[in-house]
Amino acid sequence: MSMHESLPVAGYQPQSTERVDRVNVHKVLEERILRVIDELQGSGVGDPRWLAIARTDLEKGFMALNRAVFQPARIKLPGDDRPSVEELERILAEPDVKVQILPDGTVVRLGAELDQIEQEETSA
Repeated sequence: MSMHESLPVAGYQPQSTERVDRVNVHKVLEERILRVIDELQGSGVGDPRWLAIARTDLEKGFMALNRAVFQPARIKLPGDDRPSVEELERILAEPDVKVQILPDGTVVRLGAELDQIEQEETSA
């Protein structure tokens, strides 16, 4: 089975020839129906509002169908390595844990160096 390189879009993976061929069939079907809608709009037959809804819903439907085949993945964002709420709650539940939350939301677990600074400040 040959593979096709993915689009240079985050989340998209290389696809098999079978999947690409399947989506190309979908694209042909979509275009044929869109041309029917174009014809109706050009002839003045039908309610323009419903024709617009038909176009939008058709495009959304085929987009969903193609995404079902290609299965793009969610992408990582800066800061995704931060602890989840559950992890943070677990960390904070530990005895004598000190954390600092930076302006960008990063959570920094502070260790013995903070304890030493606090002790120096209280003894001064």
